[in-house]
Amino acid sequence: MEYKKMHKNYVNLDRTTVETLLQELTSLRQRVAELEQVVTPIPNQLSQEKALLTAISKIGQSFNRESILQTTVKEVRQMFKADRVTILYFETEACARGKFVAEDVLPQWPSVLNEAVESLCNGDVRATDDLYQAERFDYNLLMLTRFQVRSELAAPIYTGDRLWGLLCVHQCADKRQWQRQEIEWSGQIAARVGVALKQAELLVEAEQRSAQLETKLVEQLQKQAEELAREEERERVLDELIAKIRANLDIDAIIQTTSEEARQVFKCDRVTVHRFDRESEGEFSALFPLFPFLSHPKHSFAVDDVYKLLEQIQLRSYCVAPIFVGKKQWGLLAAYHDGEPRRWEQREIKFLTQIGNQLGLALQQAEAVKEMRMQSDRLAKTLEREKAVAAAIDKIRRSVDINTIFQTTVKQVRDLIKADRVAIYRFNPDWSGEFVVESVAEGWVSVFTKQLEILELQQNINQCSVKLLANPEIIDTYLQETSGGLYTRGERFRVVDDIYKAGFS
Repeated sequence: MEYKKMHKNYVNLDRTTVETLLQELTSLRQRVAELEQVVTPIPNQLSQEKALLTAISKIGQSFNRESILQTTVKEVRQMFKADRVTILYFETEACARGKFVAEDVLPQWPSVLNEAVESLCNGDVRATDDLYQAERFDYNLLMLTRFQVRSELAAPIYTGDRLWGLLCVHQCADKRQWQRQEIEWSGQIAARVGVALKQAELLVEAEQRSAQLETKLVEQLQKQAEELAREEERERVLDELIAKIRANLDIDAIIQTTSEEARQVFKCDRVTVHRFDRESEGEFSALFPLFPFLSHPKHSFAVDDVYKLLEQIQLRSYCVAPIFVGKKQWGLLAAYHDGEPRRWEQREIKFLTQIGNQLGLALQQAEAVKEMRMQSDRLAKTLEREKAVAAAIDKIRRSVDINTIFQTTVKQVRDLIKADRVAIYRFNPDWSGEFVVESVAEGWVSVFTKQLEILELQQNINQCSVKLLANPEIIDTYLQETSGGLYTRGERFRVVDDIYKAGFS
């Protein structure tokens, strides 16, 4: 009774109630333990996630493959507190064989760097807590055992669609139960490594392309500089050639100079200048009967190799440019290479065309000068003849004797026109006649003397009898029978270039 007075809050509970309270208390303690398990790892998890972000950030800061790989293995080993972290690179597209290309390992464990291994990988993250209890037996397992690996965590590294390699975390001292979060982190890190490697590959490709473009640009600039230098050299040579051919007004000398200079410029076996005949297509068609279209080419062209068709003239390749004098095609300028095929460059064809054009201008100039000189000579000769005619007429007019007049006339005319014979023939009333006077050069038969020796010629002789003086038995009576022929019908003179081709009967 006294006890109850001392404890006013005392409640008398039955057995069932007590058991219920004890169960609730046990459940509460379990809940508290679970909450402690959840709350306690939070600081450690945050620390690991921070380490993950740091590792991923450092990997992303690298732009060199070796730096990426070395940063990865170092950061991952520290983050996972593993004995060894290494990266396996697949050397074949089938991913069946690879080599460890990066590693970070504690000193007491053997290095696997540069070790070549065979690998079985399906492209997923693979976690093995205890290789000694693994339910598989393959070469890969034997290889890991040889490297004293007890537990392994391997995540695939992809560069784009290609399986590049594996990120391998090794525990050697003892077996290790890989946590779900560690497996996820290894996959995230491997994915970031793949992106970094792809970026590095693209950067290398970009640098290579840049270097190639720079090299190509330098080569192009050098080529352009060389081409410019060659162009300047060609211009210089062309200017010198133009000066040489224009300094000479002799056509043969111009052609010879052009062919010699062009052969040295083109470093070929021969250079020829072909002139077309006025009435035919020239020798070029005869030289190349297989190519009738080459008779009068209007444009420059080149043939690199014609050996199979024209080996009989030892011609292997050639380049041809037309030569125009004014609007008329005068001929061709051709450069030949005999020993072996030659690829004629466009600049060479253009250069040969320029030489052909300048040669045409020089020829036009030379022909114009030649024509002027010929015209000047003709004028001088005309003046000389007019003076000689005037002198002859003056001599004739000063003579009062008919025979003297005749003698003076034939001599002055023969000297004037530089003929072999000049004679005066006089008609009789019946249109017969005779040579009354003659001036004949030394070495030729005198018609006048023959006439005196052969009496029959005095009876019937005309313009055609000169042809028959060698056979005086044949007497030509044409002028007598036609009463003077065309001379009595207004013909003032007759010109016969060749009496043997004049058709006289």
